[in-house]
Amino acid sequence: MDKPRVIFVDDEKDNLVGFKASYSKFYNIDTVLNGRLAIDLINKQNYDVVLVDYKMPEKDGLSLIQKIRVDHPELTFIVVTAFADIDVVIRALEMHCIFSFVQKPWNHEELKNTIDRAVEMSQFRRENRKLKEDLLLKNERLEQALEKEKKLNEYRLSFIRNLSHEVRTPLNGILGFTSVAKSMSCKAELSELIDLSVDAGDQLLRTFDNILVASEIFSGETSVSLSRFSLNEVIKDVMESLVDNSGEFSGRQIVLNFLGDVEVFLDFEKVKSVFYQILHNALKFSRKTPVCLNLQEMEGQVKVEIKDAGVGIPPAVRGRIFEPFFQEDASLSRRFPGNGLGLFIARSYVSVLNGVVEVESEPEWGTVVSVFLPIEDSN
Repeated sequence: MDKPRVIFVDDEKDNLVGFKASYSKFYNIDTVLNGRLAIDLINKQNYDVVLVDYKMPEKDGLSLIQKIRVDHPELTFIVVTAFADIDVVIRALEMHCIFSFVQKPWNHEELKNTIDRAVEMSQFRRENRKLKEDLLLKNERLEQALEKEKKLNEYRLSFIRNLSHEVRTPLNGILGFTSVAKSMSCKAELSELIDLSVDAGDQLLRTFDNILVASEIFSGETSVSLSRFSLNEVIKDVMESLVDNSGEFSGRQIVLNFLGDVEVFLDFEKVKSVFYQILHNALKFSRKTPVCLNLQEMEGQVKVEIKDAGVGIPPAVRGRIFEPFFQEDASLSRRFPGNGLGLFIARSYVSVLNGVVEVESEPEWGTVVSVFLPIEDSN
């Protein structure tokens, strides 16, 4: 390991010779007779400690230190002084201009201990400066990466929006023409095939809608538009859209239990989407048994509880059901189709509205999803 490098500035040659003879086995030492020579060497070499005599003819020690510190803030300075100058040096010490001072004539062991501590301080400052420089560089790279990621997210979102529009437009036409064809057909077999086509088209539309919404959530593009409305009516509308005669869950039963009419001041579309996603999930996994929904107002918030007697959720995966694209069975031949975005969207929207979603479930016994929403969004 290299010895620490020390420079001693003193206009008395005997002091320089004596210092070098006493301490050269501990440090790499350079000695100079004036401040100008000291600055030249310090600009060329990396020193750990600078010892400066306070009284010198050209420039006093403190003035020299202040000049050197401008370009070398990591250096540690020790002032060598006579007793008569002690007050000036103490003031410099209090102003953090110097690390320490040593009185002439110095004690050999005390001076060595002081230099050793100064070396540690100088090395600490140098390492700290390097860490700061590394941190600034990493922060700069991180900002560049974040900016790049932001632009990529904007491109992705723009692409998905355009793709959704380009797919939805012809698909809506296909679904419309299919419905017309069903009304014109008298054959039961053909009518059944048309129903299957409509269901498949609706499922494709929902998939594109979910992907678009999830992309907006990922990109932080989710905004809130508040209005006052009846939560009861929203839930009724969602239920009817899910179990009407032409829907995927045609004829299924959702039992509503409203403990009073609850009016909220929230984002209408997001609240509607939350209960559509959760009820859709409950109907899909409930094995064609009725789904129950309880609504009640409680202390400035509303609790909506959705119960099903379906397949339930295994404990091992219960903590992951709100992750995007997560499905317990991810195989292509899975029993329950879907894209794994419904519950992710529901919880994301509930969080945006300052609410909470809780889940209780047991395999083969069913699932209870509880949604807590404020009566009014505090934002």
